[in-house]
Formats: sequence, structure tokens, C-alpha cells
Amino acid sequence: MKYFNYTKPKMLIAEEGKLLRGKEDVYIEEHIDEEGNQVQEHIPYRTTTIFLPDSITEDQAKEMYVEEKIE
Repeated sequence: MKYFNYTKPKMLIAEEGKLLRGKEDVYIEEHIDEEGNQVQEHIPYRTTTIFLPDSITEDQAKEMYVEEKIE
């Protein structure tokens, strides 16, 4: 991931073929509900660009977000 601090607002951009998501945005597995339907509890939010507040440093951004390959 690339961190740009010279833009207003600051940005995190995923490398080619990858997406960014929050580390706290965890996957919840699919399961079967009481009526026999397959249910997915949560679809994580993924993006190629994240706009950051001025108070976030590069180290903090790398602690908050993870980069994953596109499947």
C-alpha cells in the first residue's frame, strides 16, 4: 500500500491487483439459519483508496488497514 501525506486529505492507495480493508473488519463465516437458508453475517468493506484525516500518520494507517489480493 502507498501512503500519500502531501495530498489534502492524506491517502492510502492499494497496489495493483490488491484491495484495502480495515483490520478490525473481520470475516464472519456463512451459516444456515433456522429456516434452512444460507446466511452471510457480514461482507467486509474493501476499497482501492482511503482518504485519511490529517491526524493519522503512516504508521497508524498501516496498523489500521491491511492489503489483500483480489480473488
